[in-house]
Amino acid sequence: MRRSKFDRIRALQQKRAGPGVRQRTAQMCPSGEQHLNATAHQRLRRFALLTVISTFCFLVPNVARTQSVGDTAVFTDFTTFDAGTIRAVDLKDRPVLLYFWAGWCPTCNREMPTLMKIYAKYKAKGFEVLAVNFREEPANALAFYKRHGLAFPGGLIDDTYKANYPNIRGTPTWFLIDRQGIIRKKVVGDEDIRWELEKALAPLL
Repeated sequence: MRRSKFDRIRALQQKRAGPGVRQRTAQMCPSGEQHLNATAHQRLRRFALLTVISTFCFLVPNVARTQSVGDTAVFTDFTTFDAGTIRAVDLKDRPVLLYFWAGWCPTCNREMPTLMKIYAKYKAKGFEVLAVNFREEPANALAFYKRHGLAFPGGLIDDTYKANYPNIRGTPTWFLIDRQGIIRKKVVGDEDIRWELEKALAPLL
């Protein structure tokens, strides 16, 4: 069997050192195979540690952006269906309903007329609605928006909103945000939006 480079070097050192030293060296120095195994083991441990750290760093931002009641809402500039822009600063000092919807969602279809009435009722008091379409073909989303004659700003979800609200899994999901930018209510799924929204909105106006 061909000896490794480490074995050949160790044999040469032992030959030069004499028999007494050879015995001590054999006890102290690992063979080439042992050295390689130890190195591989160290590399494996480093890889495992880096994997754990990377996973932790990946998960932490999502945990930090779960957007629960009491958290500060995250707004960024938003492009609407009519190619306009709702700037984050435009929503400052206003109660805002951030409503994630889809045209194929039965609950969204049922809630839109009620949402329109609530918007018309409280718009003069500063209430704003931002309707963010969630995972739908642009043409279908726009057709839904026009079919319902929605007067509040709406548009398609973009990468920024996906990153800021990463835990949205379905529609409707909505957040009611106060004038200080704090989330005061979060609803996922089928709720009585007139009752739930107006009750939570009243103290924010």
